[in-house]
Amino acid sequence: MDSSKRIEQYNPELDTFRQEWLAEVSSRVKLQSSCSVAPTLTPGEPHSSPNITNLKQHQIITQSSKSSDCAEITDREKISQTRYKDPQVALLLYEQAVEREDQGHLGDSLDLYRRAFRINEDVQCMYQNKHFPLSSETVTHNIISNEPIEPGSKELPFSTGQNVTREMNSGFSEFSVESVLSDPRDTSLPCPITELPDEIIVHIFMNLAVIDVASFARVAQVCKKLAYFVATEEQIWKKVCLSSEVGFGAMHFEWQRDVLGGQLLQTTCRSPSSNSHDEVIQFEKNTISEVLLHKVYRSSWCQMFRLRPRIRFNGCYISTVNYMRPGQSDPAQSSWNTPVHIVTYYRYLRFFRDGSMVSLLTTNEPMSVIHHLTKDLIDARRKDAVAHPSVITKKALRGRWHLSSISEVCGSKSGEIRGDVLIETEGVVPKYIYQMKLSFRNAGKISKNNKLIWRGFWCLNTLTDDSSEFNLKTDKPFYWSRVRSYENEY
Repeated sequence: MDSSKRIEQYNPELDTFRQEWLAEVSSRVKLQSSCSVAPTLTPGEPHSSPNITNLKQHQIITQSSKSSDCAEITDREKISQTRYKDPQVALLLYEQAVEREDQGHLGDSLDLYRRAFRINEDVQCMYQNKHFPLSSETVTHNIISNEPIEPGSKELPFSTGQNVTREMNSGFSEFSVESVLSDPRDTSLPCPITELPDEIIVHIFMNLAVIDVASFARVAQVCKKLAYFVATEEQIWKKVCLSSEVGFGAMHFEWQRDVLGGQLLQTTCRSPSSNSHDEVIQFEKNTISEVLLHKVYRSSWCQMFRLRPRIRFNGCYISTVNYMRPGQSDPAQSSWNTPVHIVTYYRYLRFFRDGSMVSLLTTNEPMSVIHHLTKDLIDARRKDAVAHPSVITKKALRGRWHLSSISEVCGSKSGEIRGDVLIETEGVVPKYIYQMKLSFRNAGKISKNNKLIWRGFWCLNTLTDDSSEFNLKTDKPFYWSRVRSYENEY
């Protein structure tokens, strides 16, 4: 049985292939050994031996053939590299992509576009220069004949309107509109701002930062030099921090106005024979920043402006509240479920630099409210009952604000400064006053101190000095939103 299986498994074709393969391998090994081993000739041996001369000739032929093969391989590699880096190859691929796109094969055209741009980034400009060149010569054509038409002749200069259109197209096709805009990739164009001294650039940026800090921060995206000024020029950030436009110079730590927004009497603010109040105000507005600079913010005015709590005057703080309350179904209809009402209302807070503020509770959306939260419109709408878009501010409440005291700020731990805002507004009835206490928080990882959370909300009776606290179960935090129209008021 074993011998029969072996006979059945024997394959003559496979045996022939194995013998040929072994013969080919042995011949290659012999050829490599003969080419690698060089003949050693002693000085006494004659050089006219025919075997040696034949061996030398064979070695020379094999070496020349190997060198020619290597040269051909390197040439092919160079040709392939230059072929893939040649701009003409990129232009050819781009033309094929345009053609495939015209045919409707978007997938193939996208692949060809990618291959073209990988070879050369400026292939689009090359394609435009080849197929849509800008001719510098202005060509004028007499499209319409200047010969006068005889009054009695019925023939027109052009027989049909189609000829007119053809002539006009042929005439205007040779005109070219030269682009006025320069190529942004052209590095040979001069940059005028680089010629200015650094002192003048700093002075310009200082004025820009005081007007609009956001625009000053976006200057860093222009170039590295301007980014360096934005990141390292501390005198600009010091000016911003100490300014009364957007910085801490406009922060108040005591009441500066009455509840209705009017000026406080000097008798209620300080004693006429004492200047201690002026010294405290000066210390709070000027010295507090320098005290906190080294204590909390590592001697960086930029970090102070980002991290220190402050009221923002170029926007509005908005709180959106949503809650559900059960409804009542129609008794005339039989239903299996009970309707639910979703109620949405908004709270608006706008602060002013003089220490006054405006509070509004309404169901109107922000787009129809924020542009009317001004002192003039609020005072005018209280006396005027005419239907006007700003009539929604008729129920706005005037008030005042100030930040937490200087002792609380300076006594806080490093990196844990969380300023509080104290607010007093008029009530719906003159004998009541509303008191709010809010705290600064961060609304995200990037934005700092643009969120106000509730700490307390009370109603104070000015006649009996009784106070009652409101339930803040449904109330939500305030989020700051920038309003560009507010920036033009100051």
